[in-house]
Amino acid sequence: MNVSNKVKVPFILLLVAGIYGCTGQTPAAPVQTTDMREPVAVETSGPSPSVPSKGTGIKKKTPVTVKAGDRLGWVDNALKTYPPDRFLTGLGIAPDRRTAEHRSLMELEKPFIRAIAGRIKLQKKAMGTIPRKLESEMHALAEKCSQNSLQTLRLRTRVAEVFIETAPAATVYALAVLDRQTCVDQLRSSIHRLDAKLKQVVSRIENPGSTQSTDNTTLLNTFVCREGFDAALAAVAPDGKGIDLSVPSESIGRLLRKNN
Repeated sequence: MNVSNKVKVPFILLLVAGIYGCTGQTPAAPVQTTDMREPVAVETSGPSPSVPSKGTGIKKKTPVTVKAGDRLGWVDNALKTYPPDRFLTGLGIAPDRRTAEHRSLMELEKPFIRAIAGRIKLQKKAMGTIPRKLESEMHALAEKCSQNSLQTLRLRTRVAEVFIETAPAATVYALAVLDRQTCVDQLRSSIHRLDAKLKQVVSRIENPGSTQSTDNTTLLNTFVCREGFDAALAAVAPDGKGIDLSVPSESIGRLLRKNN
């Protein structure tokens, strides 16, 4: 994942997603000065997104480390502090801190957006032809479920570090981080819950003697949301794997056509 082409400052993108990998680029050296000391903290806290306190559901503020000094040293330290096998990262670069932090969060989300959109497109093809009305509903559901998946990620993403470079021009670098394992655990829980619901919906549709009503929208909504979460899981999991579907896509398509 590369930073926008509008940004002309060469820099390493620390964005690592399980199915996309790391860029592996080496940043260009900063303008040399007579003082090439290691980065020093000039501020130990600042505005940052709220992150949940583990097991409580209560949000707390996490300090943002703000540094200045040798940009190469900052990159090396960031790689050691947030190794790719444990964290996903997004780098934002801008003239001001607020924009840089926003861009870092957006960069971290990009591989998830692509993964979810790709998964829904793939499953739509696997299901086969479905009623035209449901195709229109599926587009709206895909967008809604994509946002739900991203919201799960946002609650566990934070801007961890900000680096301020003053020469040759004022430039702010912000690093957003996401702990892989914490996110994996939450996504797995959501997928297992949706799998259980999917089985219940399918069972009601296939049981002609059932008195409990259901409809195509319920089936389609559960399926699409489940796949959105699973695509996000595959993108963040270190092994790049999600959870196998309990009900094949072809069966979902058949039931949608039958229940039309």
